[in-house]
Amino acid sequence: MKCSLKSLFFVLISIGISNKVCAQSDSIYNKLSLTKIDSIFTDSVRKEFKIQFPIYKVYAFNDKAGEYLLVLTENNFKGNKHEFNDSIQAFHFQLLNGMLKLKWSFLDFKIGLPQHYVQEQSIWFWSKYISLKDLNNDGLIDPIIVFVSSSESNDLGDGRIKILCYFKNEKTAIRQQNGVTDYDRFCKV
Repeated sequence: MKCSLKSLFFVLISIGISNKVCAQSDSIYNKLSLTKIDSIFTDSVRKEFKIQFPIYKVYAFNDKAGEYLLVLTENNFKGNKHEFNDSIQAFHFQLLNGMLKLKWSFLDFKIGLPQHYVQEQSIWFWSKYISLKDLNNDGLIDPIIVFVSSSESNDLGDGRIKILCYFKNEKTAIRQQNGVTDYDRFCKV
């Protein structure tokens, strides 16, 4: 991924400021109820914006530029004993005159063999560490979204963690891959 040194520095400093990767408890947002979510994201709205997975959570927040919704979706399936996700998608909307305007979205999915050394079992948003706050006091919210995956090959946590920071209309990602051996592990920005 191509990113400027300024953005990388900002993300790393922002993450370093907090022991909890800028945890949700410091964020300024409202989590929408299921009733409110269903009233905003009707079948026609979901179809228009290609929201294909069940909505997991929706966060509403404001900054000096307006009112926003962060929509997290996860595609569930039943495993032998538990429910898992094979894909996730996030949508960032601005509310303008009662209408939704898509600012950005992303899609990610669990990784399978042979292109990866381990078969992933599930992927999900780690909402405990999602941050919706103004990190540089410019009056604009700087979303940080965290998601993780788990491996089905062993109990060693061979999944990955991905941290996405949206700062000044630029996305920076930090990806940490865990592994059994040193050669399996890496961190990429």
